[in-house]
Amino acid sequence: MGLSKTMSPERLIKAKIIVDNFNNCSYSELATLSGMNRSSVVRIAAKLGLRKNKETNFLIRSRIR
Repeated sequence: MGLSKTMSPERLIKAKIIVDNFNNCSYSELATLSGMNRSSVVRIAAKLGLRKNKETNFLIRSRIR
């Protein structure tokens, strides 16, 4: 039938929050900011092609401790 699913407007707003804060926050912090659970944040980030590199992970971990 050629029907395709699109993201709901609420989900798009949450995805924008994730994209805007991805390099500065951990997945748990992103989940708190967006009001979703951590696994949903990881799934959306992967769908959008976002990846954390070693340097970003180090900076986030050292900031959290």
